[in-house]
Amino acid sequence: MKLISNLKAIDAKAIEDYGIPGITLMETAGKYVANAVVNLLEGKTDAKVVVVCGGGNNAGDGFVCARQLAVEHQLEVTVLCMVAPEKLTGDAATNFERLTKTQVNVVLVKSMEAVQEAIGQAHVLVDALFGSGLTRPVEGMAATVIEAMNRQRQDHPIKTARTLRTISVDLPSGIDGGTGQVIGIAVEADITVTFACGKPGLFLMPGKAYAREVQVVDIGIPSKLIAEDPSRVLMTDLDWVRQMLPRRSGMAAMGHKYSFGHLLVVAGSRQMPGAAVLVAEAAMRSGVGVVTLAAPNSVFERMAIPPEVLQCPLPESSNGTLDSSCIDMLMEKWQGCNAMAFGPGLGCAEETVGFFEAVLPRLVASEKPVVLDADGLNCLAAFSTQQKNPVTLTPYFVLTPHLGEAGRLMGKESAELQADLVAGARQLQEQLGCQVVLKSASSITATTDKCVWINPTGNAGMATAGSGDVLTGVLGGLLAQPSFDEPTAAALAPYLHGLAGDMAARVLTPYSMIARDITRYLPDAFKLLLQKGVARE
Repeated sequence: MKLISNLKAIDAKAIEDYGIPGITLMETAGKYVANAVVNLLEGKTDAKVVVVCGGGNNAGDGFVCARQLAVEHQLEVTVLCMVAPEKLTGDAATNFERLTKTQVNVVLVKSMEAVQEAIGQAHVLVDALFGSGLTRPVEGMAATVIEAMNRQRQDHPIKTARTLRTISVDLPSGIDGGTGQVIGIAVEADITVTFACGKPGLFLMPGKAYAREVQVVDIGIPSKLIAEDPSRVLMTDLDWVRQMLPRRSGMAAMGHKYSFGHLLVVAGSRQMPGAAVLVAEAAMRSGVGVVTLAAPNSVFERMAIPPEVLQCPLPESSNGTLDSSCIDMLMEKWQGCNAMAFGPGLGCAEETVGFFEAVLPRLVASEKPVVLDADGLNCLAAFSTQQKNPVTLTPYFVLTPHLGEAGRLMGKESAELQADLVAGARQLQEQLGCQVVLKSASSITATTDKCVWINPTGNAGMATAGSGDVLTGVLGGLLAQPSFDEPTAAALAPYLHGLAGDMAARVLTPYSMIARDITRYLPDAFKLLLQKGVARE
């Protein structure tokens, strides 16, 4: 799915370049919102609908919706206007004038008493206050009205058919369409009807929680305009993932274990031996043919290694971590492998950073895929600090930082990155010259082919120790296979990881999940993706 952050600019191009009248776009948009209201009411004809309108095109969509509900569906509709009619302009003013010729009750909001009276009797609220053009925090009367809408939705006196439901027009008012951040205060919607394409802010937290169910409707904007928009990002979806999974039939069925790749996992230490096992187990469930675990001796002494995993014990320092003494042995093993997953549980001791500093140039020169995660990223940040310049990697590298790790690599605070995840992922990708998976509630993948992907899968149960190690294993397992290039694997792995987590949560609940449950449900995730067949040979 394609997403854009600025529909206003797309609207303008559709009007100017393609000659599509703005009033036509507004009429179509308003009709779709009205249809959503009717569908929500499920045949209830005595329902009361309140449409809360601001002063821009979003309000114009609301006026059309109100007119359609009253004229075409004979529903009782009240419009609460936050802006005086004489201050309306353009298509919004035209549609307000049309609205006055119907039986719709129009109330100019001057006090909260009128608002409370109207929404207190409503079965459905339509939020047409602010759209994607909002640039400053919601305040004053508008903020008070939103607060009342949210409060009334949570505790509504009408219980005959259902509690009060709220439908937002294009975006929940108060949500930034590009980042998902709340600009002051925001409407808590049950359904968001958005136009032409999705907006990133509808799929990024906290906006995702405010939007809830998102319905994307086609109002007649040419798809070419969306495809060419510079703010465009992509959302990983089921159809795309299915297309990316190659069949293991025909000639592929004749392959042997090395046909599906050999992953070298470099992970673990005496203090954190479990990370190595989590990575290796997840990789084995991700389609790779062979997994070798290279780790300090103490990891193999302390952990039960799955019998399918090849073992490469390495000499360790007195702290139980890897140091420069094992480099030659590791590089010899690396020659026979297709990809590497490096970092989880290695630690950040001085000798480990020195080991990383010595190994990194060889990994760059190998021109083979490498996942850097956890302590691999911390070592990279420490190495960059020592160099006093950001290290530049190659497109063969895939980094999977959480916000704290990304902040250390970029010299920024986590809160600054959280405010605009898409921009942060893009900036880190450009800084390092590799693929970046910025882990968050909605992970962002920025790739060297200049695509940015939002991952829609995953849940709060995955916020548990070791979950990132599992993602590293999935990603490493994909990269080792000849079927996946680095940008594709970087977008695909978070979806698979999150899908398995969602399946685990449905059975175990988010409260009881642990990282290995994600690995446990990876086979079910692959089974779901392959149920209807796949498109790629």
